[in-house]
Amino acid sequence: MTFMAPGIARVRIGVESTYAADMTGTIGDLFDLRTMESTPGFGQQMLEDTSVVQRYWQRRLAVLGFDRPTIELASYFVGSGQTINSAATVTKTAQAKVLESILGGYTGGSAGSAVVASPSPTTTSFTVTTGHGSRFTAGSHVWVDIDGSYEFNVVKTVSTDALTFKWAFSSAPATSAVVLNSMIVWPEEPSVAQTSLQVLWEAAVNREHIFLLCGMQATSFGVTMALGELPQWTASLQGAIDYHDDDIATPQGGSAITAASYDGGEPSAFVKGGMLFGPIASTTRTLIDFTSFTFTPNITHTPIPSPHGTQGIRQMWRERGDAPQVQFTMPIESTTAKTYRAARDAGTKYQIAVFCGGSAGNFRAIECGTVQIMNVEEADAGGRRGMTITCRVLEDENATSQSTAFRRAPFRIAFS
Repeated sequence: MTFMAPGIARVRIGVESTYAADMTGTIGDLFDLRTMESTPGFGQQMLEDTSVVQRYWQRRLAVLGFDRPTIELASYFVGSGQTINSAATVTKTAQAKVLESILGGYTGGSAGSAVVASPSPTTTSFTVTTGHGSRFTAGSHVWVDIDGSYEFNVVKTVSTDALTFKWAFSSAPATSAVVLNSMIVWPEEPSVAQTSLQVLWEAAVNREHIFLLCGMQATSFGVTMALGELPQWTASLQGAIDYHDDDIATPQGGSAITAASYDGGEPSAFVKGGMLFGPIASTTRTLIDFTSFTFTPNITHTPIPSPHGTQGIRQMWRERGDAPQVQFTMPIESTTAKTYRAARDAGTKYQIAVFCGGSAGNFRAIECGTVQIMNVEEADAGGRRGMTITCRVLEDENATSQSTAFRRAPFRIAFS
């Protein structure tokens, strides 16, 4: 007799072009996603037949209703695994594909560049190699070599090959300094066609325990980045229908499980990085000490009910939901508590970015262009008196133009 042990499984994901349609006929279209332990949930609805009966203990059989599979995805938030410099050929990673489906927007695929000598670079602007300005856009996340270490920043404007930035660098970059580009996912507006996911879940030992969950989308999504811990993102997925391995186009149970092939960067602890937090009118590079950071995008999807859909669902629809929220805990230093409470009371608009990683291929960042401080309360911060600051994320008003959904987006998640 053989029993299954947790933590031994394979999870592959497909991005559906037709809602809830089995994609395993072309099994190569599904890709491995590095996840923590998860188990499919089979939400088969059972409907009571309440017809009258003729005997005291008699009961009618329940009737099958809709199928509503679920799964909790938890994955490490990793870098691209690629050095996105001037010579890079960028390949979209599994993480980027899944998060693009959940959020709707993806900007990436362009290589990076290098700083040129003329005009002279400053802490807030420089020019890149001739013709490379088109590789960037207002809102692009970059990592720039400053005196041998990469510093994070966000492009504010692009004029031909000249870039300006939201925050000042600690010093002006040298001529030929490397400018790394990034992949960015962000919440698209619903006028753009929305996609869904399917999950092929395989147990390693009991090869009868293989299931395909179709028409899946996130009913919740979040990112956590705690100092010294492995950053991760989580998504609760719900869909329309599930199939056992025997019923899919290409069954997998007839052979042993195959080792997964993961792309992107390796998981790494948040031991190097920082947080930029300050009024949107300021370019001052104010780095904040903090112990934990939680980002709740409040992205959710609900079914569009239809009798001609799959199990009564025509598609999953991305909802506006509540405003996204960021929350972080920091030690109280000098007059910071007074400053942030005053900013809350005055309705001062701030901008925030959290970034981590120490080398190319391992960089990650979350940026919110405009936030409002909603609450400042005392809390423990690594054994010191601290405060937890909660911010409401608004449409990005710290943009020279809000003409595109990318520039208006309340947040952008990047990996390089």
